Amino acid sequence: MKFLNRTINFFFCLIVIVSALGCIMKLGELLKVSAPSAALMMLIIISVVAFCYVNRIDVKSVTVKVNNLFSKYNRLMAMILILVTLVWQWNMVYALAGHSGWDPGVVTLSAMAKHSKEWFEIYFSEYPNNILLLLLDHSIWQSLENFGTPTYRNFMYVLGILNYLVYDLAMLLLTIGMHCTFGKLAAWFTGIVGLILILVSPVGVIPYSDSLTFLVISAILLHLTYLTKGGVRWKKWLNLMWLGILAAFGCLIKPTVLILFIALVILIAFKVGNKQLRLQNVAKAMIPVIISFGCTYLPLHHYELNSEVVKIDAKKKMPMNHFLAMGMSKDGGYNLTDFEKNVAIKDPKQRSNYNNELIKQRLKRFGISGYLKFLLSKQINNTADGTFGWAQERQVTNDYLAGPFTTHLNLLQKLQRKIYMNFDNQKQQFVANETWNGKAVLIQLIWVICLVSLFWLIRIEDEQVQLLKLIFLGFSAFLLFFEGGRSRYLIQFLPVIFALVGVALAILEDKYKKIVVKEK
Repeated sequence: MKFLNRTINFFFCLIVIVSALGCIMKLGELLKVSAPSAALMMLIIISVVAFCYVNRIDVKSVTVKVNNLFSKYNRLMAMILILVTLVWQWNMVYALAGHSGWDPGVVTLSAMAKHSKEWFEIYFSEYPNNILLLLLDHSIWQSLENFGTPTYRNFMYVLGILNYLVYDLAMLLLTIGMHCTFGKLAAWFTGIVGLILILVSPVGVIPYSDSLTFLVISAILLHLTYLTKGGVRWKKWLNLMWLGILAAFGCLIKPTVLILFIALVILIAFKVGNKQLRLQNVAKAMIPVIISFGCTYLPLHHYELNSEVVKIDAKKKMPMNHFLAMGMSKDGGYNLTDFEKNVAIKDPKQRSNYNNELIKQRLKRFGISGYLKFLLSKQINNTADGTFGWAQERQVTNDYLAGPFTTHLNLLQKLQRKIYMNFDNQKQQFVANETWNGKAVLIQLIWVICLVSLFWLIRIEDEQVQLLKLIFLGFSAFLLFFEGGRSRYLIQFLPVIFALVGVALAILEDKYKKIVVKEK
């Protein structure tokens, strides 16, 4: 295990250094374009420090009082926090929901059958991973039809609210899992970080598969926690069956979910090699996972292929090496030219061969040093943005999120639209604003703190932490080598990052208590 631990720690250190430097550089960019907001933030911080100094406020005693307050009224404060979050999310949907482009827009319009059937059948033949999301959205649309004649506007409201509820449930499961594995403090930090970066973020307004993947990964981490706690045999088998079910569902939504299980297999393999686990026991544990995976995946996949909602042509499916080749072009993100050339090749085998040749050409053009430099830049792009790509696609088109439906806003909704959108004089409508009209500086600062805190985990070799680090490395490698180049792709993997940040901040808090609080 020593070799595995050292390997994990080495690559984790590299990824954290690059990611932290990238998000710090992004903070610098935001400070330049958001001067008034940055100046206001700095003024507030300086004023608070000056007030504490002039009035000789004892920081240690204040810290103790705050800790005692949270300990005494933790349930009440948690309930207030949940209520405020739900109110914020509900109003956010009504303030921002509008016409979205790219894949989320295609899926929602297809679920309403607002695209020509031929057009959207071509799309889902090319990208079959979105079929299950289409079927879920279509079932919601049909449910709304039972209550009258739904509109696109109402459909987007419902999907936006449900999308936030999925994130809420995911964070609840993740926090419970963190509490069971790492204790109350780590769970509290994980919940707060998730609340700030996702639950009150505008990204939830746009319904897409990221939220479902977020939920699946959170649920998998929870069941892995229950397995490590032991217990009676039937509960272990039940958790193992749930892992198979979640793996199947996740595989149909986003196959990248399987990275968690690859990381788990690697860790188990080393433990078997070191005789810390018996191969016979591992094989027995695999039985309920495989059975539940097959019983879930096969019928759902059959339903996808034979649904009346959409008929797909398997020959049109984009091969995996297409996304690998795309991940080596330009900034490593979506490449329209690559896509069009793949569409023009009708034979699947020829399409795959074309992408293999494209990969070879691009590797040759890069060279070893050039490719490493490219990966360095891409890792920065993958993790730098604390808003997770909000309105980033507007650089290509204004169809990221535009034309919000609601015209009569309450005070909170006016504030939310003022923060996250701006009025486009050319299109004569509100559109998503990439910098949150200067307010993204604050969220970027928090994201910097989160990534920098991961440095405290580099030498931690606790088994659960090492598993999380290994999963994090797997997700990072996927985004490095395949289509990525934007922090938006990071959303689906955030439960793992939030968990790591929660542990890191708990370690820092514990060190702070030992150094400062106990001196009082």
